[in-house]
This record gives sequence, structure tokens and C-alpha cells, in this order.
Amino acid sequence: KRCISASRDKTLRVWDSSTGQCLKTLWGHDDWVYSVAVLDDGKRCISASRDKTLRVWDSSTGQCLKTLWGHDDWVYSVAVLDD
Repeated sequence: KRCISASRDKTLRVWDSSTGQCLKTLWGHDDWVYSVAVLDDGKRCISASRDKTLRVWDSSTGQCLKTLWGHDDWVYSVAVLDD
């Protein structure tokens, strides 16, 4: 199983939860990353950051797929809604 973490170092990290090995580091935020949520497909995730953005990621490749702008201040949390 894999898991993902959000950090003050401005990154997200994908981990192998059984070995403890970091599989991928996701770079792109300009400030602390406070929260991350995994989408239903298990392949994408969304992060929330002090840089006032949300970012949608491909957690396998580490690529930022989209940046969501609009907040006037830090974004502390993100949750996924059912469609």
C-alpha cells in the first residue's frame, strides 16, 4: 500500500507504507502544504497550501495536473466530494 504526506517543506511525498521508502516527491507549491486528499481513482490527489492554492496531482508521476486559484489567504484543508 502507498500513502501520501503533506509538509512544511513545500512538498508532498508518496510512500510505500510497508517498507517506509519514499517513492516520489511532488514539488510545485510555493509555501507549506497543509493538507492532501486522494481522489476515488487512487491515482490523483489534491493538496492545500499556505501559498493560497489547491493543486491536483498525478501521484504516480508526480506531475501537477492543475492549479486552482481563488483563495485570498492560506488554504488549510481539502476534502473530496462525490460527483
